[in-house]
Amino acid sequence: MKRYGKELLIAFCALWSVMVCGQQKNESVENIISKASQIFKTKDYLTYNVKYNIFSDYTTTKATETYTGFLLKKDNIFYYKIKNTEFVGFKDHSVKISNDEKALLIGKKGQEEFPLDLSTYLKAFKSRLIKSDNTSWTCELIPDKISQIMFSKVIMVINKKDYSVARQVLYFLNTSPDEKAGRLEISFTTRTKDLVKDKFLIEQSNYFTKSGSTIKTASRFKEYKLYKDQN
Repeated sequence: MKRYGKELLIAFCALWSVMVCGQQKNESVENIISKASQIFKTKDYLTYNVKYNIFSDYTTTKATETYTGFLLKKDNIFYYKIKNTEFVGFKDHSVKISNDEKALLIGKKGQEEFPLDLSTYLKAFKSRLIKSDNTSWTCELIPDKISQIMFSKVIMVINKKDYSVARQVLYFLNTSPDEKAGRLEISFTTRTKDLVKDKFLIEQSNYFTKSGSTIKTASRFKEYKLYKDQN
């Protein structure tokens, strides 16, 4: 997990941007993905189960690590979970929770950590449609210039039935001549909406309360160490 921790976070920033999309028969991939950002922003309630498989190189079929989690967007609040780590984006604050380390980090940036502007994503990649069948489109994105996103290639498989992303494959760049780059495969399946649980997950008071400059964690985190990111 340590090897790919930063890349997993980057992957999440990218996948929110392409969670829902559609296309006309002769529409370009750029238009498909650009429209995806706008369509996603109009959806008030979305949720998916997610499975992450990490592979040691580009071709091996045996995963070295596997994690499960889920994504939720409701009432313009974003929540996602990877294994035992949780992330929540409110309007003015973000929350990162490590349940293994019993630590909670509260930042001021809020939803800025959950970018939805897909035009920014497209600026760093060239995209093309590499496959279209009766059930899905497969899109390939390759960086066309130096980017902070450490991927050599991204593959997206998009369902035609409901325009959701079925799978995303992210190929990591080599960071040294003797390093063998791997890949991360993210699979999405339908998660049943749970109105009670989902409402709980997006309520800020269930994580912390704020009075002036004083922040107090919710009682369920009384055993957790609180950290504050002032940036």
